[in-house]
Amino acid sequence: MRRCYVALRFTEDKNLYDRLYWYLADGPISAGERMAAPVGPHDRVQFAIAERVIAAEDGHEPYPRELMKRAARAVDPPFGREFGGMHYDNRHITAYHVLVYAENVSEASDMGAACTAYGLRYLPNCTKEEAIETLSRGHGVCVSGEEGRAVFDLLTAFMRGEKGAWEEVTRIAGKEGTCRILAALTGYSDRRE
Repeated sequence: MRRCYVALRFTEDKNLYDRLYWYLADGPISAGERMAAPVGPHDRVQFAIAERVIAAEDGHEPYPRELMKRAARAVDPPFGREFGGMHYDNRHITAYHVLVYAENVSEASDMGAACTAYGLRYLPNCTKEEAIETLSRGHGVCVSGEEGRAVFDLLTAFMRGEKGAWEEVTRIAGKEGTCRILAALTGYSDRRE
């Protein structure tokens, strides 16, 4: 099988900018594109620039594939606003493909197919509680309508540390669920398990 590989430079991180790191791309990429990729032992997501792109057959990849992580384009999906890409500290950003707010929903069947392609569960007209609980179980979601916008805004406030947001998410998801949501939104994984 032919796959797309990309060498990324993490230009915003003084500890990483002098090296290139190989990733498996989530789709066709061009050199110079802005990407979001997990880096380090905890897979914290950061922005990077694609410097080299190659397509290679299995067995001819530029780096052992089992050691590569996946990188995604740092852009909004065609059907809404992507939560990924928001800085929550000096160099790390929120993960892509976890939460999307569908602003212009024309047909639910089209939305369902588009969300499936992004690995998201489409929750049209869901309550804030339903969306938060789904996220706390480790599923990415696409929300719409007024309630969906409220979820998007609440989690934006949550990641920015705004007063009351942490408490509201914890009220809905519980402490463990809140930790799972935080891990999903930051791309954090604890590989010491």
